[in-house]
Amino acid sequence: MMSLIVSVLAEVEVQAPLIDVLSHFTEIDLVKTWFPQVTECMVLKQVTDYRGLYFVQAAMPWPVWPRELVFKATGMLDKKNKGILIVAHSAQNDSDFFDYSVPETSEGYVRIDLKRCFHYFQQIGPNKTKYISITNADPKLTYMPNWFMNFITTKVSYQMLVQIQNRSSLVSENEYGIRIKERDHYYQRIRDLIYTLKQDDLDENQIQEEEKKEENKDSDTDEENFQDAQ
Repeated sequence: MMSLIVSVLAEVEVQAPLIDVLSHFTEIDLVKTWFPQVTECMVLKQVTDYRGLYFVQAAMPWPVWPRELVFKATGMLDKKNKGILIVAHSAQNDSDFFDYSVPETSEGYVRIDLKRCFHYFQQIGPNKTKYISITNADPKLTYMPNWFMNFITTKVSYQMLVQIQNRSSLVSENEYGIRIKERDHYYQRIRDLIYTLKQDDLDENQIQEEEKKEENKDSDTDEENFQDAQ
């Protein structure tokens, strides 16, 4: 019997800067301190500041066996909308990731197949960030009724969004604030990239305004010359 493929869309506006929200997904080892059901989360292989291989384990309600996930993730810049996008998907058990062998499934665990996952962050105000996630996964639950699966995914998604809202507003007081300061070079580069895009947008708007002013001046001059000719 085939497992269910679960697709989940979650979206929320958070009263916090983009970096404070983003840090909850870039500080992998701290994810277990807030993400529902997660008991372990670690970096297996970090290739660059924005790309790596990661490992997660999560508890499940009885009688379901605990789950785990080994996934690849890459962070990228959305220049058009001035946002940050993280793309993730499962790594196969028998594959290598930059000379790192993906581990076999842990004893007593069932490995989830993450088909594709997107985390998107966009700063929409001085202290306001839009967060959107889209997840498509096979949780390897063959006998789970659809209604119960919908209930579980809705509950977990809601809990996740509440945690993101609450914890992001308190970053200056928790471990994420400390981590952001310790990795200031990393987060400052992201700030600079976003600021540069916004500044380019402002410069482009200024150029367009100046061009409109010049067009209006030319139009006024043409009208004056026409009146003089009459």
